[in-house]
Formats: sequence, structure tokens, C-alpha cells
Amino acid sequence: MKKGIIIIDPTDFFLVECVRFIERYEIFIVTNDERIISDFPQFNDIKLDVRADYDKVVEEIEKIVDCVDSIFTTRERSVVLTEKLNQHFNMGVNQYTDPHVLRDKSLMKQIWLENGFPTSKYLLHENGIDTSELSYPCIIKPIAGFSSTGVKLVDNETDLNSQLLQITMYNKIAKDDSNFMSVLLEEYFAGEEYSVDTFWFKGEPHTSFVMKKRGSNPPYFQDRLYYTPPRDESSLSDEIISLANNAVYSLGMRSGVTHVEVKYNGASFSLIEAGFRPGAGGLFYKAFQQRVSFDIFELYFAIMTGDEKILSTLKAPQDARSEEVKGLSFSYTLSYEGHGFIEKIEGVERVQNHDNYDLILLAKEEDYIPPEHLNGANLLGLIIGKYTTLDELFQEADCNFGVKLKIVGSGNP
Repeated sequence: MKKGIIIIDPTDFFLVECVRFIERYEIFIVTNDERIISDFPQFNDIKLDVRADYDKVVEEIEKIVDCVDSIFTTRERSVVLTEKLNQHFNMGVNQYTDPHVLRDKSLMKQIWLENGFPTSKYLLHENGIDTSELSYPCIIKPIAGFSSTGVKLVDNETDLNSQLLQITMYNKIAKDDSNFMSVLLEEYFAGEEYSVDTFWFKGEPHTSFVMKKRGSNPPYFQDRLYYTPPRDESSLSDEIISLANNAVYSLGMRSGVTHVEVKYNGASFSLIEAGFRPGAGGLFYKAFQQRVSFDIFELYFAIMTGDEKILSTLKAPQDARSEEVKGLSFSYTLSYEGHGFIEKIEGVERVQNHDNYDLILLAKEEDYIPPEHLNGANLLGLIIGKYTTLDELFQEADCNFGVKLKIVGSGNP
């Protein structure tokens, strides 16, 4: 009998991977996105927006719950509601004291500081604070943002208030849960940034992958290039994995997947934040796939459904460093010109047929893409591939892989 899974608020690029497993799983998707429903008719659909119609989603799931083994999401904006669904239907195995900790960075930091984990001190900006408590420069960010949207290093109170206004506008556009409208101010920790994606099963890390971010690029911190650290950094990678995994365990993670961001300055570490979903919504998994011989998405589904038989065949060493490793991989977010509702994207030809790289266009006609300096979550596209040397990779990245993307479009949302 097929295992039943419900995917909350899915993305089209993730559902492309799901199609490969349709013979193994009975898949339900909860979304009101008509384009996704139309593009993936092979899945059972519950045409609701979990953020607007949570109670109705509960009612619909109650009708099929006897054949459901797992409920999950790959989207940051839906992780809290997905955890609430798991708790409601007694499918939750994690030990979060408050599901809001899955997104609220102040709650994460509070628990980490109480448990002795290294992370920057912070202030919560709700109804105004005494800015004399701050030491400039400092970081200002949305309390529950993602993809570095709204994050800025500010040097004075004028910069602080200006960015606060930008984040307030972003929060209104995002139409997020009222619990996540606050703003976080934190001490600035200068250092190189790493991310750790871990697959968890029954309270133990099953497999972990490390990526290193090239450059922090203050005052903004846009995600651009992530790559596998060279093998001469293996011992450092082990330390980062251990810190990241212990940190999310302290928050209550037991089974599922996590994405943790950490900084290192050559002497000490600082935890930035954690996500309880795949890195980049699953796009990082495409880069990890370049490094191992087993199917990363098969591992993901086995973790989420608790399939021990499959997991026993997919056990990989920590950070997947062994003879199985096929190469050092990277994920590069493409730069672009223009903005607006897309009529056409010019300049994709160079990468579309490249032997060593895969181009993943995330935007489609009629999607709105903002000016690049404002863009965090609305990515236009990225390149996934393998590299031989860092010099070679950085040269390609410095010229945007020779790609000059331009959005032909107009208008604002």
C-alpha cells in the first residue's frame, strides 16, 4: 500500500521532483495556486491557502487522515502552520515548546543564549526601543524573514529608521502572520558564513551537508554563491556541523530536515538562524545531488515518511565525504537587469545547453520580479553545478557565468 503524504504550500520546482515518486506515494497538495494545480494534475489537490483557510484545511485533511503518513512543507512561510497540523493530527514527533520558534528568530536566540550556544545578542523592536542600548554597526532584519530579505547592516539611527520603514512595508506586502511582524536588532558578528542542511531521524542526524557562502556583502546580505568547502576545510566543516545540529536539537528537532546558518571569524562561531525545511526550499538539494551517488530526494521522502527500510540503504557519512563523493558543488543565484511583470527573459541561451551546469529558472511569464537590490525571495533563476578549483568557480561567478539576464516587463504589484 502506498504511503500518503500531504505537501503544504508546494512550489512548482519541488513538485517536479515529486513526480518521480508518484508510484510510491499517494501525494496530496494543499494550494490555491491555479497554475500549480494545472501544471501537476497527477496530484490530488486541496484548493485552499493554509495561511488564509487553516480551519478549512483541517476539515479537508480530516476526511483523508486515515491514509496519511506525513504532512510537510518546503516553504519557510508555512512551517509553523504545518507543525500545528502535525500536532493536531498527532503526527508530530518533534519537541518544540512553541511552534513559533520555527520562524521567530528572537525565540531561537533566546533558547540558544539560555543554553550557552554562541549567537549575537539582540533587541526586539516592537513598539519602539531605546536605541541608546545599541552599539553600531548592528544588523536589522525581519523577525521571520528568509533569503536575506530586509537584512541590512546599519551604522547609525538614521540608517536604522530608514531600513525599519522598508521592513514595515515588506511585512505588509508579505501578509504574514501577525506574530511575525516584529523587527530584530542584533550585534554584528563579522565572519565567513556557512550553512548546514541536515536530515534527522529519531533524534539523530542521518546525513549533513555544508555549504560556504562567498562574501557577506554588507550592508546588504543577498544570497549569491554557495559552494562545497574545499577538502582542506574538513575539520572546520565537522565543527560547524556539530554546532548547527546541537543548536537545532536544543530547539526540539528530532525527525525532519533543518537548514542552519553559522558564521566563523577564524576564532569563534556565531549562530545566525535556523530553518526547519530544506535549504532554499529544496534547491540546495539539487547541488547536494552533485556530490553523492544516491538520490537526495529519495532520502528526503524516506525521512519525512519514516521509511526505515529505504533509509538503511541511503546512509551516508557525515557531510557525505567518502569515495561516494562525485565532486564539489555550488549554487549560484543569477544577477539580472530590469524588473516588472515578466513578458520575456533575455540571455538564458548560454547556460541552457552547458555540459557542466544546470540552469533552473524559477520565474515564469507574468510573475513579478522586483529590482535586484530589493530581491530576496523572488528569485529569477540559479545555476547548479560542480567545480574543480575555487579560482575557476570565482572567475565564473564574478562575470555572472557570462550570462546577461534582462527582464522585459513592466508594472508593479
